[in-house]
Amino acid sequence: MKSVYMRATGNCFVMIDMMSHYIFAKYLSEGIIGQIMYVLNNIALVVGMPERIYYDGRTLQDMAFATFCQLQNIQLKPYVSNSNAYVQALANYFISLVHYENLDPDTLTLRLWEMRSYAVFNPRAFDGTTHSPLRLFYKRFEGDNIYRYAIQPAARSPMNSVGLANIKYVRYPSMIKEIESALKKKIRYVLLGSSNAKGLELVQPKDDIFDIVDFINISEGGMSASRMNGKDKYFNSYLVKHEKLNFINDTEHHTVIIVFVGTNDYKNGEYDKYAASLLATIIALTNKDRRANFITLTPLPRGMNIPLISKQMAIVDKFVSEMRERGLRVVNSYNAIPHHLRHPSNLYDQSRNDGIHYSKEVRTHLSTVLSNLIKLDIQQLWLECNSPFTYQ
Repeated sequence: MKSVYMRATGNCFVMIDMMSHYIFAKYLSEGIIGQIMYVLNNIALVVGMPERIYYDGRTLQDMAFATFCQLQNIQLKPYVSNSNAYVQALANYFISLVHYENLDPDTLTLRLWEMRSYAVFNPRAFDGTTHSPLRLFYKRFEGDNIYRYAIQPAARSPMNSVGLANIKYVRYPSMIKEIESALKKKIRYVLLGSSNAKGLELVQPKDDIFDIVDFINISEGGMSASRMNGKDKYFNSYLVKHEKLNFINDTEHHTVIIVFVGTNDYKNGEYDKYAASLLATIIALTNKDRRANFITLTPLPRGMNIPLISKQMAIVDKFVSEMRERGLRVVNSYNAIPHHLRHPSNLYDQSRNDGIHYSKEVRTHLSTVLSNLIKLDIQQLWLECNSPFTYQ
């Protein structure tokens, strides 16, 4: 959000994104300015802080709020009456519902979603068509082919293409503590992969999120999606038997398993067999209560043959579609790699020259995908535990 209209009157706080007309509203009980700052902080943990606030009315002229905005690098400006008449009318409409219709919070939340979801609430049409505030607010993610099937759109910030809310690292510990209090479980992230997943959390520059969260990398060279693996490295068995995790019987942790298992035990031309085995294993591990606990990172290519690499990645695309159809969380790792690194001369570690192990530059991008996933998942958990989009 770049610019927002903001107004607080009586027991109602309203904030509207001036580009999409997406509306936020919250009930205020007491200590209006302090509560507004608290509400804004909570919303920002999912969608990010706005760059500019145009405030309407005297309530938001308070010095404490001005100081808060200064600390958050937010430009605070008075709203000029009728300079954006439609946004002002939206705010007036919702405030009138609060003050004159005597509606309960659940009904008011329903009205909010109606105002977000119907195109009639956003008459501005740049291309001759009309879009709802909801679609415009999250429009930048429509073309996303990396995280879209791993993180729900509502948990992503429109501030950047990844969806990160730019949360300060110092805020994560208290945020995680609040989530754990709501879940009554400790949050834990586990990377389960083969040799290319080993040490991804240590790639420089190292992201601080790996030290903030409870993160464990249990990847092993030779980890396989094949049940025929004779080295006891079939990743299903390896996960279930891992003593540190106690995955099956653990009731103390909300554990998110990030799977990044390569095509070990399969030939370079057998990506179809690998994909079928990986899909079957993920389905077996993710019963209806565990779907949210697994995120699969798709494998990158193997081998130096460029036409074969194209076929491998076409099979991976089909695998992603099958995962999506089953409601399973998946990230297309290949789409996160810049085009110039996809050529075999840049994709692989040239010191090994084996067409299997990835270069330092590629590992850097994979480490970024991993850290982004953890941050986005924390935003999603926060959203599920706090509901910043409801009128409560």
